[in-house]
Amino acid sequence: MNILNASELGNKIKNLRKNKGLSQENLARYLNVSVPTISRIENGEQIPDAIQIQIICNVLGIYESELFNRESIFKNNEQIDNPFKSNRLYMYLYAFNFYKKQYERDIFYLNIIEHPDKIEVELLNPHDSIVYSVGYMYSDDSVAFIIMENNKSIRKRLDICEIIINIESGVNGLMGGAYCGNSNEREVGLKKCLFSKEKVEFTDEMFNKLKLSDYEKDKLEKTQTLYLDILNM
Repeated sequence: MNILNASELGNKIKNLRKNKGLSQENLARYLNVSVPTISRIENGEQIPDAIQIQIICNVLGIYESELFNRESIFKNNEQIDNPFKSNRLYMYLYAFNFYKKQYERDIFYLNIIEHPDKIEVELLNPHDSIVYSVGYMYSDDSVAFIIMENNKSIRKRLDICEIIINIESGVNGLMGGAYCGNSNEREVGLKKCLFSKEKVEFTDEMFNKLKLSDYEKDKLEKTQTLYLDILNM
């Protein structure tokens, strides 16, 4: 299992910021946060979320993989373990079909490639089998995080996405999860997903699980922040 070293991550952000000639005030304006928040991130007291990481990488002109240098940022304290015991996951979501130019139910593949010191993940579109995104998985017994960037051989522009999978729901059935990424217009999107080790029919019942619940809508109205309840999908 990989443990995120917040102190080293924060120190790397600070050094990259200074090398770029930016002040904490500059970075705070890009992230729309306070200067004390930047200070906490750089001191290792606070870990930036997926959207903030995407902005930080864009501002600093680096790839996500450069920020998350596995040799220094992630400390491997035991043999890396694939919690799914499978080399492929199927991801079900409501997505834009570039071939039909419309939104519809869609299925993507996640290829899981195990190495002694890391777990690599590829995101494929089943319509053309092209690897669109590549990255790494970090997990424990409860949740798996997959942080990916677009395949530079396909598209040079930096795009970052994060996939979260609820392992507690059981790896041999449907697992709830979420996808955070940006559109072609740089709009950041957050949506529910379902995952399985075996390919299944994308049913109406599954589709309904991807819609916002009354609880999620209520949270959004009260906090102006979308919290997806992936534990109860």
